[in-house]
Amino acid sequence: MKDPKVKIKVLGTHNEDLGSFEVERGTRLFNALLNSGIDILNKCATKGSCGRCAVKFLSGEPETYTDAEQKLIYKWMFKGDGPVLDEPGVRASCQLYAMNDMEVKVLYRESEHDIKRSDKPLTEEIVPDPTWKKGYPSRTLPAGYIYPPPKTEQKKD
Repeated sequence: MKDPKVKIKVLGTHNEDLGSFEVERGTRLFNALLNSGIDILNKCATKGSCGRCAVKFLSGEPETYTDAEQKLIYKWMFKGDGPVLDEPGVRASCQLYAMNDMEVKVLYRESEHDIKRSDKPLTEEIVPDPTWKKGYPSRTLPAGYIYPPPKTEQKKD
């Protein structure tokens, strides 16, 4: 028996209606958007390291997140010059599965930037292998957070 379908409604960067479509429950959200003809950007081949696949949830935000997504949010909050991931409801679509009906706003579109989308093949599995956490990602930097993390010097024998 196939998984039930979920409905995804999509708005563009200027709140224009990009349409609605259905996908199998458990489909990677980035793939669902791209395969449905939605103009969405990504630079890292959906490895959870660039943030360019960010969407803002208007409804149906998943109540789980991955370590990679949390690290990505901290990175861009610290640097302050990248994707806007510090707002509640803004998530990396490559780090999520479509598990329920949702409405999202695409924040970065390839047609509106000089960055080209990665042409590496998409996988249905989230990369890196996710460690799932319950709740929503933190938008508060840990005390003493530094990006990139300092390199540890290896002792020579």
